Amino acid sequence: MEYVEFQDITIIGKILIKRVSNSTFYNVSYSGLFNTRDQRNKQLFFTYSTFYSEIIKEGRENLIRLYYGNYYFNHCIFYGKKEATDSIIKLTSDSGYPLKDSISFYDCIFNGNYGGCIYISNNYKDRKAFIENIYIFNEGSKFSQKGTGFIASIYNYSNLILRNVYADNVYCDSTNCCAFFISGDSEMDVSDVTINNIYGNGGGLIFKSIDPYEQGFNCILKNLTVNNMEMNNNQESALLSIHDKGNLYIKE
Repeated sequence: MEYVEFQDITIIGKILIKRVSNSTFYNVSYSGLFNTRDQRNKQLFFTYSTFYSEIIKEGRENLIRLYYGNYYFNHCIFYGKKEATDSIIKLTSDSGYPLKDSISFYDCIFNGNYGGCIYISNNYKDRKAFIENIYIFNEGSKFSQKGTGFIASIYNYSNLILRNVYADNVYCDSTNCCAFFISGDSEMDVSDVTINNIYGNGGGLIFKSIDPYEQGFNCILKNLTVNNMEMNNNQESALLSIHDKGNLYIKE
């Protein structure tokens, strides 16, 4: 199928996109689980749409799972749920196939961040993901963040570029919880980030890395502002960063 469009509707249930060259979601209110899992998916556009994590089946740790294809999220809102402990959105390569060239989030809001916003796992470093103008809010009563990177977690050989990120009221219950989490030989370039009110039970509340492969990670943090950061830990631990083999650059 060449083209599918959803516009000005409410959808409750599960969506699975397969064998569709181009898909467009415009002004869609969606509650359920969203999957793509086919090499023939080429481009998906999401604009002015809202995603609610109201239906989470047992064993499912994400609201949205994306494989293959190019993905563009513009002016979207995502609501998390406590069962989504891994991340709200998971983008991953599978069976040796890479994620495609274009993965972008622009001017999006994440509300109710129980397990992180975005999880990316890729086998090819030349494929880049772009995130710009992201707002992360945890409204209502205090709840615990169970995942790793509450802004982003990247694995294997992922390459992520983030610009203009704001996060407020984050409670890290997991000892691996931090703002930015890297595993493998991934790369992350981050600038213009403001985080207000972050509380954690482990060290490295801003950055953590684990399990390097050969060269380790590369991460640039530029123009980072953190207001009111508290850590409760019975052992000595670094407040800002805990990392393994690799390079971390913190710049003005």
